[in-house]
Amino acid sequence: MKRVGLALTALMIAAALLPAARADAPGTVWIGGILCFKVREDSKEGAVQQRVDKIHDVFAKHLGGAYQKFTAKRIGSRYHIYLNGEFIIAVWPADAKATGYKSSTSLGKHWAKRLQAGFKAAHAGPG
Repeated sequence: MKRVGLALTALMIAAALLPAARADAPGTVWIGGILCFKVREDSKEGAVQQRVDKIHDVFAKHLGGAYQKFTAKRIGSRYHIYLNGEFIIAVWPADAKATGYKSSTSLGKHWAKRLQAGFKAAHAGPG
């Protein structure tokens, strides 16, 4: 019975992280069936798709757990977002400019809220 539960949890996590199954443009971040945002710019972190893949990699590690804490920190002109202390993405001034936001901080706060909503929708852990 425990194996069935673990298999079901793994299946739910995999389904939550299936952005490739959608016909959206590159850079679109879907978590738990929620369109979180679109990464439009390359950065020092990597190309757009590498940045999106990093988000999905971190979420895959944490979606089955009981604990979730999103934090953020301004570093220079960037706004870094973390899940359970693990770096998810840095929001750069170029990201803000590409989306019409005045600063990386204002866009970063928006992205963080959307990631939290996606996490809540996809969360397969206890509680």
